[in-house]
Amino acid sequence: KMPVALMDILAAHHLKEGILLAMLRKSKTGKGDFVEVSLLEAAVASLANQASNWLVAHVNPRKQGSAHPNIAPYGDIFKTSDGYEILLAVGNDRQFQSLCEVLRLAIPHYCSTNILRVKNRGLLNALLAEKIERLTLYQLTSDLSKANVPYGVIKDMQAVFNSPQVQALLLKSSDRVGVKTFVARTSGDQRSHFLPPPHLGEHSQEILSQSLAMDPESIKSLLTLGVIA
Repeated sequence: KMPVALMDILAAHHLKEGILLAMLRKSKTGKGDFVEVSLLEAAVASLANQASNWLVAHVNPRKQGSAHPNIAPYGDIFKTSDGYEILLAVGNDRQFQSLCEVLRLAIPHYCSTNILRVKNRGLLNALLAEKIERLTLYQLTSDLSKANVPYGVIKDMQAVFNSPQVQALLLKSSDRVGVKTFVARTSGDQRSHFLPPPHLGEHSQEILSQSLAMDPESIKSLLTLGVIA
C-alpha cells in the first residue's frame, strides 16, 4: 500500500473528468446528468501495464519495490558516494547505451536488450551500483542530464519543498502554508484563485451571508450557540 490515499485521489480525477463530460453534453443537449465513480473502478482502470501483464500474459505482479516489471533499469534505486539515493528510469536501449557511456561501462552481453536486462536485473543492478557508488550526486546527475538519461533524486519532504520548482505550488499567508492540488495551466490567464488553507471557521460568516443569504442575526445566533466557529 502506498503511504498516500492514492485511490481516493485517482477517483476524484475520474469524477472530475466525468463532470466535464456531463457539462459538455449539457451544453449540446440541454440535459443534465448523474455522474458516479467508485474507488474500485478507479483503481482497476489505473493499473496500466500491470493490468496488461495479467490480461495478455497471465503474469501476476510480485513484490519488487519501485522497480518496473517490464523495463530495466527503471525504478531501481542506487546510492551515490555522498550518500544520496537516485532512481533510474531508462526506458529504451538508446538510453541504456547513454547510461553506460556516462558510467564508462562496456555493455555486458546479458544486457544488450531490455528483455535481457529484465531477466538479469540482479546482475545488472549490482554492476550499476558498483559504478554509481563511486560518483557524487552532482557528478552523476550532471552527466545523466547531458546524456538525456531520465532519473530522479529521492528526497524527503523538506528537500522537496525547498526545491525552486516547487515554490510556485505553495499557497502562503502570514501564518499558514499549503500546496496546490490542481496544477494544470493553459496558454491564457496564468493567475490562480486558490487561497491558503483556512483557519477553522474563517469563511463561515462569508458563506452564510453571501452564498446562503442568511441574515446577520441568524449568523450571530449560530456563533453564540457554537454551531459555527
